[in-house]
Amino acid sequence: MMNSLLTYALLFLAVLMMMSIPSAFVVMAAAIQSARLSRAEENACQPLQGR
Repeated sequence: MMNSLLTYALLFLAVLMMMSIPSAFVVMAAAIQSARLSRAEENACQPLQGR
């Protein structure tokens, strides 16, 4: 009984790791995208110089 419980726990942990790696990539991509957007907003808010 305890052995199968441990096996299920390890399987669950493995699935969790496999699911968390792509989500980490998604979070990283979203953070890069939001940083890019905020930078674009900063550039848009600045007065146009040299035009």
